[in-house]
Amino acid sequence: MEDKDKTKDELIEEMSQLMWKFQICDAKERRSHKETKSLLISTLESTADGILVVDMEGKITFYNHTFVDLWRIPMSLLSMKDDSALLSYVIEQLSKPEEFIAKVKELYANPSETSYDVIEFKDGRIFERYSQPQQLDSEIIGRVWSFHDITAAKQAECKLKKSEKKYRRLVELHHAGICVFDRDGLAIYVNPAMAEMLGFTAEELIGHRPHEYMDEADVAMVPEILKELRQGKKEQLEFRFYKKDGTKLYTMVDLSPMFDESGQYEGAIAGIIDITEKRLVELELRHAQRMESIGQLAGGVAHDFNNIISSVLNYVYLIKRKINDLTPEELQDFVDEIQASAERASKLTKSLLVFSRKHAFEFTTLNLADIIDGMRVLLINLIGGDIELELNISSNEVYIHADVNQIEMLIMNLAANARDAMAGGGKLGITLQKVEPDERFFKLISVEKTQEYALLTVSDTGEGMDNRTMAKIFDPFFTTKEVGKGTGLGLSTVYGVVKQHKGYIDVKSELNKGTTFSIYIPITDNYIKNENALTNCDDERGNGCILVAEDDESLRKVTARVLMRAGYQVTIAADGEEAVKLYSENNIDLVVMDIIMPKMNGKAAYDKIISINKDAKVIFVSGYTDVYLESKLIKEEQFNYITKPLDVIKLLAMIKEIIGR
Repeated sequence: MEDKDKTKDELIEEMSQLMWKFQICDAKERRSHKETKSLLISTLESTADGILVVDMEGKITFYNHTFVDLWRIPMSLLSMKDDSALLSYVIEQLSKPEEFIAKVKELYANPSETSYDVIEFKDGRIFERYSQPQQLDSEIIGRVWSFHDITAAKQAECKLKKSEKKYRRLVELHHAGICVFDRDGLAIYVNPAMAEMLGFTAEELIGHRPHEYMDEADVAMVPEILKELRQGKKEQLEFRFYKKDGTKLYTMVDLSPMFDESGQYEGAIAGIIDITEKRLVELELRHAQRMESIGQLAGGVAHDFNNIISSVLNYVYLIKRKINDLTPEELQDFVDEIQASAERASKLTKSLLVFSRKHAFEFTTLNLADIIDGMRVLLINLIGGDIELELNISSNEVYIHADVNQIEMLIMNLAANARDAMAGGGKLGITLQKVEPDERFFKLISVEKTQEYALLTVSDTGEGMDNRTMAKIFDPFFTTKEVGKGTGLGLSTVYGVVKQHKGYIDVKSELNKGTTFSIYIPITDNYIKNENALTNCDDERGNGCILVAEDDESLRKVTARVLMRAGYQVTIAADGEEAVKLYSENNIDLVVMDIIMPKMNGKAAYDKIISINKDAKVIFVSGYTDVYLESKLIKEEQFNYITKPLDVIKLLAMIKEIIGR
């Protein structure tokens, strides 16, 4: 409080000095002080405190708009400029007007005194009141009054005192974090364990909403959770928070609504358990499990790449040897086959990168049918040649709100589990369809009630399970495999992913006949179809000067040729330093730049280019995973970005759109 008072005193003293100078300056001096006066008035008008300045006779010399708003003074009264009428209006609002007048008289009798007290209104408002003499050098020329509305803080304090008696014995010594929220979601009580978890004091958390400390990805769930609490539903959810020191806290939260005697919702109680250590261990084990599966995939992937490379080399051989004998149709055929092979290789590479990387939950609207179809090659390599894969997708458009990496991991884990159950070979069936559950479905299981669900079914013809095994398959670290053959996290991971997506998973199995997993995930109508930006050859053409910075000579040359054929002038650079030099020497409209280059990487080169021209237009290119790029401070949402292998149509569309901005 002393630091706060000291700052306020200094502000009031500065204001007093300046206000007095404004009164004694002649016309010429006033003009020279216009800017200073404007700054002072703007500062006083921007404060949340109401400011009133009076002279030695009690006449008003200045007030800010906050003062008028706090005291609810009508403009008609202000326009009268009647200080007595204004004082009467102010006093009429107070619970104890005599104490207010007594304090005013006391301070006028002792002009050099400062003062602080609290005043209460008839309607329940509460203000802090500060008073400081206005001085010019050593002469007192008036008085400054400052009013601060502390009604909300006082009301929260009152509620806290009432709830302390009710909950203190239960929660003060509890090892779990406990927080009580009012109907607006503001914290009105926090126990020591909760405060310690987040690294704050309880006082620092009171009056704040939990999503102020929550991971951004989890904040989106808050409105729906509050809606369900008001309907009387209890919730158990996993949330990620950030501690005061910035570290991440993983928690399991149990939420219970509170209602008053009349049935009106008055808030909620949250029980919070710190599961950070457990979650981090699980994340590391999941990643280890992925890496273990990568080894199993390696043989199949190498086989596929060899087939792709053989196909490309053979078509190139035919073109080189028979170029003069080929008809245009045959040449086009060969080129199409080479392109198809390259696209197969690209998909295989991307699938491997997705499967091996670590990734936090990032929910977007996506087409589940596309995801499953895009995983076909990866699944074939995962299960091996002695197991037949049968995909049956009944609809090409099944949109869900989901994290693509988690959904892919879910499918891979179920496929790996099925493979292990079919040691002697068999059939893995994956089907996808839209279903409309009836009321009986919603009564039997607790899921989000929507009109349609995506039903993903994964079945195998393996050894099956008995009822005792089925009862434990989703438990973390439970496994029927030999020691060292599995982590026991595959199916518990699947269960966790389904729950995070507000879905439901069911399993049916019969010994020696096989197992079927049925996963229900809510369908969303909130999606936008992607359309190709370019539809014909004329759309590809553009004009302007483009700098291509790429350390791979072959890719640099072919990119330059593509851009020149599209009508652009092209300058090329082999590294970041050369790119900066050429940019400074030429009139460049746009830079197409690799992120990882020798001598100077793309981000460092970008920073230097921006220092030359703050409006520089840049497209970043890279074949690295997003986790690597984030470590290099390149993120798709912050920069224009395209991945390798380059899609020429997409690149030309992006260039044309950015240059045209």
